[in-house]
Amino acid sequence: MTCIVALERAGQVYLAGDSFAGGEGEANLTDLPKVQRIGSVAVGFCGSFAAERIAREVLGAYAKRKLSRVQIETVAQQIRDEAKRLDLIRDGEWDAWFLIGCDGEALIVQSDFSVVRSAKGYAAIGSGADYALGALFVSAKEKAPKEILLGALRAAAFHSTTVRGPFHVVAL
Repeated sequence: MTCIVALERAGQVYLAGDSFAGGEGEANLTDLPKVQRIGSVAVGFCGSFAAERIAREVLGAYAKRKLSRVQIETVAQQIRDEAKRLDLIRDGEWDAWFLIGCDGEALIVQSDFSVVRSAKGYAAIGSGADYALGALFVSAKEKAPKEILLGALRAAAFHSTTVRGPFHVVAL
């Protein structure tokens, strides 16, 4: 349960995420940022916390290279292979999604490991995604990127019991 948001602006990608860690009847905050920069990409995750470790390991192998969208599709398959090896996949899907900022694009790696990009120039994943997408729609062209993303996370936190600050922002 969480909210990760991304905004494409002038060839750059900005990602922001919350700090909620919990689920049914449990609420906690994590000190592990759910968005981070790894080499030439920014990545945010929601769902299983194993996702962060696996993404960090897989993307870390590419840390010294500039990645393209096609290479992110390869990375998604490598993440799938590692999740499968750890027996984390059920019925072909995993309880984890990723938002990856790469080469000016915000790419969503879905629970089935497919990679998609929204034509809107912004994206959100996690339990607060619907609220954040509404806020992004209203403000995506009006303010500075960091303000837009933090506003979207504040809207998600206001309307959802599963999104909480502190919020973290990374930019490429």
